[in-house]
Amino acid sequence: MPSSLHDLDLLEAPALDDRRVSAPDVSRRGKASHREKAAFFTNLARLLRGGVPALRALDLVVGQARSTRFKTALSGVRDGVREGLDLSRALDAATGVFRPYEVAAVRAGENTGTLADCLERLAAEIRHDADLRSKALEAVTYPFFVLGTGLVTLFVILFAVVPRLGLVYRELGGRLPFSTRAILWLGDAAPAILAGFITTAAAIFWIVRRKGSSLFRRLPFISVLDAELQASRFSFLLASQLRSGVPVRDALLLAADTLPERRAAVERALAEVCQGRSLAGSLGHLGFLGPEDLALVAAGEESGSLVEALDGIASDSAARLETRARAALKILEPTLIVAIGLLVGILVVSLLLPLTQLDLLAEGS
Repeated sequence: MPSSLHDLDLLEAPALDDRRVSAPDVSRRGKASHREKAAFFTNLARLLRGGVPALRALDLVVGQARSTRFKTALSGVRDGVREGLDLSRALDAATGVFRPYEVAAVRAGENTGTLADCLERLAAEIRHDADLRSKALEAVTYPFFVLGTGLVTLFVILFAVVPRLGLVYRELGGRLPFSTRAILWLGDAAPAILAGFITTAAAIFWIVRRKGSSLFRRLPFISVLDAELQASRFSFLLASQLRSGVPVRDALLLAADTLPERRAAVERALAEVCQGRSLAGSLGHLGFLGPEDLALVAAGEESGSLVEALDGIASDSAARLETRARAALKILEPTLIVAIGLLVGILVVSLLLPLTQLDLLAEGS
């Protein structure tokens, strides 16, 4: 059985001399989407399983790529295989396109002669990760969308309605209610308030984007979702690597590269495993695995079903993530709508209140 993709096409590849084959430089291609990479691995696995020669299979999947950027990267991968590189080395040369654990999974498939199976599992893992990200993003994005819509409504009223009514009230004279005077003051200060709001939002976005999102993850609601997300991703990744034949130590090392926000904790677990401690005991300080999860890992180690135990943890964590996200949305949706409705209602009532007292305003003038 061939051990690598290059071995499958040894007869088709051009003659090579003893010089070291260099990988094509595709470092400027940028990252590919989850959907693109999952489709690439799935289609390549199906073609190889169907008996299509490897280089021909790569030609076909390159032709099916929709993104110009990703197609260029895949062309570099295909050229690398044609020049004598294994698929894993060619993927590794596409800097910034394929992650370390994806390259390692392909290398494990080459070494064990189960490349097609590893490619299919890798595609499933990428879809799993994308699905988790989508659920977490939905739970976080919707409240901000509702809040943003409410703020836009408030600023429209402050900029478009308040100044006109303010002119009318000033012409009539008289003493206005306190709430009305406060709203008129907000209307006069609306440009400064909007500028301050935009500046603050931009600063928060820059801090989260450039300096990391650790502070954002510490928020009460976000921290719960993040823990379930990390538990599902980590367990699914570890199970996939172990199923592909990757040793536990190498799988943990890949997990450290794939989960940068948890890198220190994973590296500590790796060090303890290298010292002979059990995996369940080493994972206890990660923070996102609960006692039940660690008990499953310990049982899996003892019974030789560690992969199945990790799969179960990944599925349970994903289910809890979805349940908690939906529950949070059910609570946040009416809460935000009611809060924004009250703010708009108070603003409108405060603006229209003097209109019910025109006789008093006239007398005051």
